[in-house]
Amino acid sequence: GMDILNYGGELTLEASIIEQKDFAWSSAITASANKTKLLALPDGYTDIRLGNRRFVVGKPVDKYWLLINDGIYNTNAEVPAGRTYQGLPMKAGDPKWRDVNGDNVIDDNDRVITGTYNPAVQGGWANTFRYRQLELSALFGYAFGRKLINQALASRFDFVNRGGQDNINSVKEVQFWTKPKGDLDRIPQYNPWSPVYAYQPNQTLFLEDASFVRLRSVTLTYNFISQWLKTRGVQQLRVYLTGNNLLTWTKYSGGDPEAFDYFGYDQGAYNWPQPRSFTFGFNLLF
Repeated sequence: GMDILNYGGELTLEASIIEQKDFAWSSAITASANKTKLLALPDGYTDIRLGNRRFVVGKPVDKYWLLINDGIYNTNAEVPAGRTYQGLPMKAGDPKWRDVNGDNVIDDNDRVITGTYNPAVQGGWANTFRYRQLELSALFGYAFGRKLINQALASRFDFVNRGGQDNINSVKEVQFWTKPKGDLDRIPQYNPWSPVYAYQPNQTLFLEDASFVRLRSVTLTYNFISQWLKTRGVQQLRVYLTGNNLLTWTKYSGGDPEAFDYFGYDQGAYNWPQPRSFTFGFNLLF
């Protein structure tokens, strides 16, 4: 029932940088950007809230709706008098969530629309180098300006609530068998038993920059060219070795910056990363 405008553009540049008899180098780079805008809601609504999402006419539809973290209340004296979260009194060890509207009550009215899992720009860069019969091809992929909710990290800290659930999320062996990368000292030591749900994923604490550059594939190829092969009816013999997803450069502390659900939440083991693989083969043409 929503009226949504999607718009963007794509740019491709290709060039034969070097073209010689024994050596050649060609390159191509692509860049694309896509945006969304909510034009209308059903029944004339201009603002609706559905679960952990908020949709406002005139705003993008791919953004998060989060509480802003400003640290931790180390003592009860630091908690403003009468400060509550969803009707629950806040105490020492609770998150210092920003009171955006200034009513001394932390609730959904203090959540802000921020971040997006759609990158500001994404694309690829392909290069092919040839030296006589030897050829090397490399393809890089990139995305800049993407933000993800590291829900897998939130689940690690929220062990109290997770352990009491009657579903797969409570099975610690699924999410906890490897040590997460990144500096976990940036995560305040909230009171995990607090009723205010201190480690809920819908807060800026778990919103991370998931920009990346990935070496998607490298292929080394050798083309056998000889009169001996031609006399035996072989028009082409090509042997190649390909490696996929060999390297990824990213500041994201979670897993694969491309493995997340439809709404931009990285659930760890439940979002399959792209595997690293190697392929050896040949092409024979008679």
